[in-house]
Amino acid sequence: MARQGEWIYYANRVFWYYQSCYSPAWGPRVCYDSASDGKENHGKLCKIRADGTGNMLLCDDRCNFINVVGDWIYYSNECGKLYKIRTDGTGRQKLCDGSCACVNVLGGWIYYYNELDDNRIYKIRTDGSGKEKLGDDSAEYINVIGSMIYYQNSSDNESIYRMGTDGSNRTKINDDSSWYINVAGEWIFYLADGDYRGDQIYKIRVDGTNRTELKVNEDPGVGITALNVYGNWAYYYDHNDETVYRIRIDGSEKTALHALSMRSEDNFVGVFTAEDRIIVDYGHGYFLSGDIS
Repeated sequence: MARQGEWIYYANRVFWYYQSCYSPAWGPRVCYDSASDGKENHGKLCKIRADGTGNMLLCDDRCNFINVVGDWIYYSNECGKLYKIRTDGTGRQKLCDGSCACVNVLGGWIYYYNELDDNRIYKIRTDGSGKEKLGDDSAEYINVIGSMIYYQNSSDNESIYRMGTDGSNRTKINDDSSWYINVAGEWIFYLADGDYRGDQIYKIRVDGTNRTELKVNEDPGVGITALNVYGNWAYYYDHNDETVYRIRIDGSEKTALHALSMRSEDNFVGVFTAEDRIIVDYGHGYFLSGDIS
């Protein structure tokens, strides 16, 4: 999902936008429930205002990896083909075949890994021209920042690598098996094994120095299963108590935001940030917070 201005663009599930309960960290919420859209619209591209009004189906594609740039939405459909469509739902165009995942759009280029080519990283212009393979590493968790691409290299123990957006200057950053990679400023935040505590949050400078753990949990268990960094905060889901937390990126002010009370049919996907909102994707639907700014 992605946010631009007052609109949030998302793949339709059951979108919960609560007012009926109150969390001291998040404040009061209002309610929108799109279950009435029916199963026929499950996974299709929609938009909704941040206040919970104006829900609109944009197209019938079941979509992933949504990016909004200017007047265009870029996404891969359920078959992995790369498309773009205007934010009003017109002008749908297919950009390339393949199985495109972890789509990033920046500077007139779309970056992704191709699941049909062992997850190798490609780029293509936003008009569908100039497709190019950038390297031979099997990649996940792509972050395109400026002129650099940061990614998990599955070809080397899931460690973090970076390279230029032209495929040059490939460099190894760390030795950890790294997940949920977030690049923010001069730091890379990620999950890695915390021994008996399960996966924990670490950060390392983009040049590979100053590896540091953010101390969020000393208890044994599964550990952290999702991470998203926005501004000066890291938002994460602790599987042990099924609660979404945030902590400052310097490791201070850990705060519980919401207990999810997961059901047996739920399949936790991730915690996302959309400017002043936190969105929790639990497989069958979304939980959208109130203002956290």
